[in-house]
This record gives sequence, C-alpha cells and structure tokens, in this order.
Amino acid sequence: MTLGGLVLCVIPGLFVLVNIPLVTPVLMMEDISGRAALRRAKSLAKRSRRTVTLILFLQIRRPHHSFSSAGFVVSSVIKHLNPPE
Repeated sequence: MTLGGLVLCVIPGLFVLVNIPLVTPVLMMEDISGRAALRRAKSLAKRSRRTVTLILFLQIRRPHHSFSSAGFVVSSVIKHLNPPE
C-alpha cells in the first residue's frame, strides 16, 4: 500500500514539480494564459529538464542550508555566553 501511494502521489508530484515552475514567467513574458501557458512551460522544461531540476534543488536546499548554518552559529554563541556552572 505504501508503494502504491508512492507511485500514485510522489512520482507524479515530482513530474509536476519539474514542469510547473516556468508557468509564471510564461504568463508574464509571453502574455498567454490558461492551458496554453501550461503547455508552453512544459515544452520549455522538456528542453532542459536537468537544468530545471538542478535549479529547483538549489532553491529548496539553499534556504535550508542558510538557516541551518545560522542556527548553528546562534546556538554556539549562546553556549559560549552561558557556560555551564
């Protein structure tokens, strides 16, 4: 059942995640809307799926890395300022 959920939800979700990010730029720059914008975004993403996937990964990973680093620095400063007695 879990594998079925993975196949029915996650894999199509990843497909949509790679195809949808270009819809907003298409709507704004090419002045088309609706399904035509979705088709155009899909055709643009199809030309360079690897690049779109890499950019999406970086957009997700960079804030996570920044907040993790900031949290480490803040916790180190707090531990340094409040040494155990």
